[in-house]
Amino acid sequence: MKKSLVIRMIIIAAVIIGWTASMFPIREQDFLKKFDSLASRTVAKLNKSAEAIGSLEEAKEKLDKMEDKSGKEYKALQEQYANAVKAKTFNDLKARIAAVQADNPTMSPFRVLERAAQGGENENTIHLSDYVSVPGMKDASNPIVLRYLRRKTAGRMVLGLDLQGGTSFTLEVDTERLAESIIAENPAITNVPGAVEKKIEETLKGCDERIIQVIRRRVDAMGTNEPVIQGMKDHRLLVQLPGVDEEVRTAAKANLQSAAFLEFRLTHPKNGQLVNKLLSKDTAPEGYVRSGNGYARAANWTEVSRKPGYAARLAAWEVPDARYVFMLEDKGDGTYAPNFVARTTEPRVTGEHLVSAEVERDPTTGSFAIGFKLNAEGGQKFATLTRNYKANGAKNPYPEGRQLAIILDNQLISAPTIESEISTRGQITGHFDGA
Repeated sequence: MKKSLVIRMIIIAAVIIGWTASMFPIREQDFLKKFDSLASRTVAKLNKSAEAIGSLEEAKEKLDKMEDKSGKEYKALQEQYANAVKAKTFNDLKARIAAVQADNPTMSPFRVLERAAQGGENENTIHLSDYVSVPGMKDASNPIVLRYLRRKTAGRMVLGLDLQGGTSFTLEVDTERLAESIIAENPAITNVPGAVEKKIEETLKGCDERIIQVIRRRVDAMGTNEPVIQGMKDHRLLVQLPGVDEEVRTAAKANLQSAAFLEFRLTHPKNGQLVNKLLSKDTAPEGYVRSGNGYARAANWTEVSRKPGYAARLAAWEVPDARYVFMLEDKGDGTYAPNFVARTTEPRVTGEHLVSAEVERDPTTGSFAIGFKLNAEGGQKFATLTRNYKANGAKNPYPEGRQLAIILDNQLISAPTIESEISTRGQITGHFDGA
């Protein structure tokens, strides 16, 4: 699956502001029953494949022994095998759900399914889109499937005392500025009638999930309780923030209108050692508590994160010196991994050098990565950066490559190790969910 987009343009939005009275439905159907209901038809088909091939081990062995890997027989068996694996995985998911409910009797069904799909420390993430299809979104990420289920289980809105104040934003891509960017990169495109419009459609195709992920990250950073972020037709996006006042509304408008900013920065040369030393202490940054091999947001995180100067205090926490900032990488399971990231890295590579990015899914593991393409200037800079800091590079005399932090909107997305020199094309691996 590949979806192209120009990251620096997707969040340049025209925002229409509307004050709304109530955002969320009050009565809900049974969340897990709705999930089972929506998944039932797909699971039935998967179970038929499982019954047809019998043992997974025997089917795998048969596939390995088949010489013609491009023949119809091989492809048919391969598809049956993949479906049988999904059928088994669904049973594993149901077992996880039961286990999570047993350990957390008061947890909401939404969070139960979310945690069960994510899995524990030594468990693979289960992709809910294998069982529930979100209209118009192939291979939707787990957060998107969960929000789709929440909308499907919501009852009609209850008025009266249940009304709460809030604000509603409708965002849409600024196609005029996108057209300007396309023409700037290829002026000759204007010689072909309709070519710019066609390029805009190609650029925006499949970008909605990417937009939702970036906007959700921004909204979460505001500390807003239970926001609604919902895709609409024509690449428009609805954002609803319940219970916010005028001050928060104004700040949210400015935040959501700004363009996404992507940058690459190195971590500290001894990042691993510093992190291990930090985690050996019985302490946590403001607004967090220790959890597993990192931290989790404390119950008062929303309140704490709104205090003046919080971002600066978090960035300065336990740093080895002023050239670095403390940053947390969202691991996707409710925990955050600490890293010490350079304030700046030369040569400087940012989203201004990005031509396109493509979400790629490994057909074997189901994990996501982001393949990206840089322009000529960015390619030269990135080649110099990765050549200098790969294992035994010109500026890295160690047998292991340095970690390169990928930062979007000042949020650490991933910090993979530089394994080789990369110029105009590369791949970012990490804890992605496809959104």
